Amino acid sequence: MSAGCAVSQEPQLVIEIEEPPDYSEIARLANISFGGNTDKFNEQQVRWFYQQAFGGDTCVVSAKVDGNKAGQAVLIWYWVNLGSRKIECVQVIDLFVLPEYRSFGIARHLYAKLSELIEKRPGCMVLAVPNIKSVKINQRFLNLELRNKMDIRLGAAFPWLGSARIHSVMVDKNQPDPALKLLRVHLNERNTVETNWTADGLLARLLDEKHQYALHSARGMLLVTSKRHYKYLPLVLVCAVFCDPGQETQSKKLRQMLRASAHFHHRPLYLYLGVNQTLPFRPGIRVPDKIRPSLMQIQIREPKDTPVLFERFEAIDFDFA
Repeated sequence: MSAGCAVSQEPQLVIEIEEPPDYSEIARLANISFGGNTDKFNEQQVRWFYQQAFGGDTCVVSAKVDGNKAGQAVLIWYWVNLGSRKIECVQVIDLFVLPEYRSFGIARHLYAKLSELIEKRPGCMVLAVPNIKSVKINQRFLNLELRNKMDIRLGAAFPWLGSARIHSVMVDKNQPDPALKLLRVHLNERNTVETNWTADGLLARLLDEKHQYALHSARGMLLVTSKRHYKYLPLVLVCAVFCDPGQETQSKKLRQMLRASAHFHHRPLYLYLGVNQTLPFRPGIRVPDKIRPSLMQIQIREPKDTPVLFERFEAIDFDFA
């Protein structure tokens, strides 16, 4: 009697929309994939960012091998100001494949599903802020092209030099009205090419489960800041600078705003990251490319016959802040 032969089966790969998303599992797997079993991601923050941070539709696309989640990619839809009109934008975030599954060609299947979902909403701009490894893959599968390279600048502001009449408030989810009042003053009818933040929308973006944000207001300018660490260095992250349309922004005022944030957070060092053509000068000193945390360059696919070059795109407009 001959011995039976074991027949090996090919692993079964399924690409599907995860409904509802398992935020605890997403956080656990993201920590493995991005951080090497760290606690950088947690369930509450992932839930907040996917559901609330940008105020639009969110779609989590999962890859499962033999029933086990092996990777994912996320699409977040929102609106972008393009001069006097708005266009829909979808940002690609949190695309990862677990190390043990990276020989399965899963990324290609995830990108195919993303393309299918994006094509269902014609006229939509596609955007990503990729790491260096993702640039060519995004270009190949989603036809994304590199555009604005964001400044990363490190500086110091000394409060004792004076901060004039700057009004600063902490964004507090238990008492949101003071922050909302400032946002309504500064975010009305902006025509620059940038994320379309409404006062309520930006407030939702700032009610983070992990980080706290502050607003610093003067006539014609609003700073959004947060206490952070960069390379283990305690500093203030300048998340966004909004200059009111029709107001002449002065260099002196921006310096006063940076001093006010240093005084408010008790940290003289600050980090600025972004593109902002409305600033009177670029604050701080440029961080050399070799120690930049990532490529920090915007990659986009423009709608047909609609060229896009951001006039303001800063840390608050993606997941760095």
